[in-house]
Parts: sequence; C-alpha cells; structure tokens
Amino acid sequence: MNKVLIGWEEWVALPKLKLPLIKVKIDTGAKISALHAVDITPVTRHKIPHVKFTTHPFINDWTVERTICLPIMDERRIISSNGERESRYIVSTPLKINHQVFDIEVSLTNRSLMRFPMLLGREALAQFATIDPAKSYCLGKRTQAYAKKLYKSEV
Repeated sequence: MNKVLIGWEEWVALPKLKLPLIKVKIDTGAKISALHAVDITPVTRHKIPHVKFTTHPFINDWTVERTICLPIMDERRIISSNGERESRYIVSTPLKINHQVFDIEVSLTNRSLMRFPMLLGREALAQFATIDPAKSYCLGKRTQAYAKKLYKSEV
C-alpha cells in the first residue's frame, strides 16, 4: 500500500461519529490519537461497557456538537501535553482520509484549550501516512464555513 503524504495539519472525517470533516494536528510525539470530548460518562448498553460523550468539531465554535456513545476498548493512563498523567477512555472508530478508511484508537479528553479538536498519533499514522512537517493541508485546504455546511447536512 502506498502511504499518503500529509502535512502537520489536515482535514479528516470520522464517519461513524457523524463528523464529516474535522481539523487534526499530526503529532508523532503522541502514541495514541486524541479527540476533544466533554461530559464523558461511562454507561452500560446490553451488558457491554460504553462511554457517552459530547464533542465539538470546531474548538472556537461550540454551536456544532455531537453526542456519541461507543463501546469502551480500554482505559489508560496517558501523559498529557503538559506532563500530567490522566486516565482516559479509549474507543475505536474508522478514520477517513484521502478516500481511504482505517480503524484507529482514540483517547477521549477535553481539548477545549487547544487549537485542534483532534490529534493524530503515531499508532494511527503508521497505517497510512508519510509526513512532511513543513507542509499543511496536502490533501486539500477547506474552510470552517465549508465544513459547517457538511454538518448541517449530517443532522
């Protein structure tokens, strides 16, 4: 499989989460990917542990949100960007990038103070990416206005 060339920031989709376009920061320093999530609550569905959470795909605009419930894959202690250890739920979801779909693991954490609602870490990137850290949007630049139109059609 040929790996796709990506820059340090890109637009991707998480179709299972009804996130048709979300801006991500490529972070080879992070082992696992991270998704902005608030109101993170463990629940049980059909005797299976799940986690219910709300995500905002635009950090600077909280008018667009999705409430999601997924099976819990794991719970791990993760060292955050500020060096603190944090217990996070891990979920699995398909990631769509450049017309290809890959299953990735994602940790759930509040990223409201960060510039990007999602980080793509090494485990996910190893499946499909060659990274040029000097470039941005190798797969096409989108505007937030364009992305918001996609969310309106997803409702």
